[in-house]
Amino acid sequence: MIRIGLLLAASTGLLVTASVVDHPAGSNSLTTTEGAAAATTPQPTPPSAQVPEVVAESEDKIDAEVSVVSSSTSTTSTTTTTTTTESTTTTSSTSTTTLPTTTTTLIPPTNHFGCYNAEPDLCRTHTGDCECAPDPVIPDALYCCNATDINKAIGCVDGSWKYIHMRNLTVPELVLNVSNRYIKTLLSLSITDGSIHKISSSFARFSSPVCLNISNNNISEIQERAFRELRALTMLDISHNNLSSIPIQYSTLKAFRWLDVRENKPMLCKNLLEAVKANITFVQEQETFCLTSRTFNWFESEVVIRLQQLQAADQLQQNCPRQCRCELERLNFDLNNTEKKTITAKVNCSGMNFTDFPETLPPDTVTLDVSNNNITSLKALNGKSYQSLVRLYADDNQITSLGELEGTGFLSHFTFFAIRRNKLKTIQTYLLKLDL
Repeated sequence: MIRIGLLLAASTGLLVTASVVDHPAGSNSLTTTEGAAAATTPQPTPPSAQVPEVVAESEDKIDAEVSVVSSSTSTTSTTTTTTTTESTTTTSSTSTTTLPTTTTTLIPPTNHFGCYNAEPDLCRTHTGDCECAPDPVIPDALYCCNATDINKAIGCVDGSWKYIHMRNLTVPELVLNVSNRYIKTLLSLSITDGSIHKISSSFARFSSPVCLNISNNNISEIQERAFRELRALTMLDISHNNLSSIPIQYSTLKAFRWLDVRENKPMLCKNLLEAVKANITFVQEQETFCLTSRTFNWFESEVVIRLQQLQAADQLQQNCPRQCRCELERLNFDLNNTEKKTITAKVNCSGMNFTDFPETLPPDTVTLDVSNNNITSLKALNGKSYQSLVRLYADDNQITSLGELEGTGFLSHFTFFAIRRNKLKTIQTYLLKLDL
């Protein structure tokens, strides 16, 4: 059985608290809370036994004591998920004529990421003095193996190439010879699985590559403006290196859309956020992480977070009401991506001289602080933006009545409501008749 007690003070300035206390069956005790400040439950309670707490103060002298006894109701909600599988059967006819197989490799469209990738077996079976050779299947494609001079290796094969893949390149610094006519027509350049320490700022001063893959090379430095002339660049893969930053000026790369930065040193979230704001799509974003700093917005300590968490924090700031401060109150992303992602927000609009509640709140706002303002009405709690709200701090305002709470979703599921030092004259008894 749950006993709900309401004590209205007989003198001005005393705290009026409506609280819910769970007594054993048969108990007739009445619990009254009296003090000068709101107190929250020290230990969290399960959802089925959560106790809403109302903290209020009245300026008028009211002598009344109300005791309401209600039975505890426990409701179990069961959600059933039904998965329907549609089976589609396609019948095709096969002729007796066998046609030769033709394989064509194109630069992937914008909804896919990938550069030309030569088959690994080509390097295992490659012979000859020249480290490069035409791909036996892909037209206009050149593969190179175990080179130590990229320009010399490419130059030993006559032809005009659209796609080049170099494996196991070993150079301390990667620089392309701009005068080399073989690289001026490139659409895709892959340099992978090698040993390269630095990408020079003069790495490429030609604008043709659409896709650039320099993954898995132990690269620790990419000089500023290394990619500045790659104006047609759409896709960049710098994954599996030792990089801690992304030296890209997104404003100069108008076509740039796809980026892969997985398996590097933890990059500062500030760098990744620049890419997010430039509408860059990250490849395998669930495997992309960044490092927050103590001075970075929304986070109070250094911690490695998922890209999705960073995106959620950025979206929260975009939806934050003007003059208010918004932060992520709870952010849960399972590392294995098997659990439900939980994001809730806390909005602080205290001390802003507001005369009304914010018109809209960010999605999933569960805590709102509008204390120390000039708000007179609680009508806004009926709004759609307030459906997730469970904790409200509204102390030090000009609110005169709680009647506007009747029928609101907030009244049915709130866990904390502070409304001290307002202009309240009465507290409706239905506030105590909560179905818990």
